[in-house]
Amino acid sequence: MKSIDIVINKLPKDLRQYVADCDANEVMGYFMEEEADTELAYLVSNIATHMDTVEAHIMGESLFDIAVNWLDQSYYLAAFHGFRILELQEFKDVASMKAFIGNAEHPDYDIIPNALFRFVAEKIKAIEPNYKLQIPDNVYEIELPDILDKKVMKAMKGKTYGFKDTKFGITRKEFEAIFGEPTEALINMGEKYVTALYYRSRYNNTIISPFFKGAKGMDEQDYVFTDINYYYEMHENISMKAFMKVWGKPEQKGIALGNKSYRYGNVNVSFDKDWEGKFYVKQVWFGNDESAQKERERFDFEVH
Repeated sequence: MKSIDIVINKLPKDLRQYVADCDANEVMGYFMEEEADTELAYLVSNIATHMDTVEAHIMGESLFDIAVNWLDQSYYLAAFHGFRILELQEFKDVASMKAFIGNAEHPDYDIIPNALFRFVAEKIKAIEPNYKLQIPDNVYEIELPDILDKKVMKAMKGKTYGFKDTKFGITRKEFEAIFGEPTEALINMGEKYVTALYYRSRYNNTIISPFFKGAKGMDEQDYVFTDINYYYEMHENISMKAFMKVWGKPEQKGIALGNKSYRYGNVNVSFDKDWEGKFYVKQVWFGNDESAQKERERFDFEVH
């Protein structure tokens, strides 16, 4: 009698032996046929973790990746069991490591940071020097500007700040050459000859959205980079109070897209309480000239 048997005996009789034997196929079949409840699935995961063998974690990984992937935590647990397999194999099984990295192409695994896949890729390269990591080009780990850094704040107010070495005035083609293919592209955003690109992070769901403007007859790849939105989640380190403490009194207050908006030089900041507590920072190419005024009018910026 082992301590793990105490927990295994909590399982339905038809499932006990399958779990004790770490029979991944039979365990998956049981959950897919019996429509077992959430608590039972998590119990199997706990048992696999306690057993801590390659076979046990294969059972856990396949259970959450295939049979009960509708659970909120399913892909976290599938990734946990999958990575533990690699650890137990001491990162020597190339086939297992490549199978793990294959999850990078699965949209439901966007909760897993690219850094973890790169770590595994380095282990593969130690065995196969010519191996190249295959992660989708249109998914990124986006690092937004540190808007609570006074140096960044001053640069963004003026014309010196560029995101990932991109500068205002370059073409869409040049922008994508630096940053890569976008996750999504939307054409004619409320007016003719305007294209918005969206870059979404696979790990923290951060979004940046650069805008490009052109004219009739222009190829969209030649549209010019004119402004960019950075979408932040409100949290204790970037609260409205913390932001205002660094940026100070705005040059102009108003309403942008129905939300409170503040302008600081080339930057418009919108605090969106209706959108799950998020806010965005918009950096534009122009400052206080006529072009800037037209830009603000496009977003219904009302002074009051």
